Amino acid sequence: MKRILIVAIVLFVSCVCRAAVPDLACLKIFDKKELRTEGHELTIVTQPGNYFRSVSFSNDPKLEKEIEAAVEQDRRHAVNCTEHWDGKTHYTILNIGKGNYIISVGFYKEADGSVRLFVQGEPEAFK
Repeated sequence: MKRILIVAIVLFVSCVCRAAVPDLACLKIFDKKELRTEGHELTIVTQPGNYFRSVSFSNDPKLEKEIEAAVEQDRRHAVNCTEHWDGKTHYTILNIGKGNYIISVGFYKEADGSVRLFVQGEPEAFK
């Protein structure tokens, strides 16, 4: 009886942990006040069925390093990852599962120093 109870508890905890919202490091980037300054282009879209955040900039190596670290941290939550290099561009697209939803995270880095980060998914995925 104890064994069955322990197995049931472990299964319950596993299900709860699997359904929990991943604490996405990339989402925290959009809370930074410096994104609302000259040299940064910030886009926020919230509408039924779509939650979208994007930032683009050039020549901000500190923010670029923070974003790269956040993408690497979020990579561990990804159900799949696509990366591409062509000599001028490097991009990473992460698809992160949360329940019945997918959150997409994209990071683009151009040879000219421009960088773009986006996070997109259904609003319910972020609740």
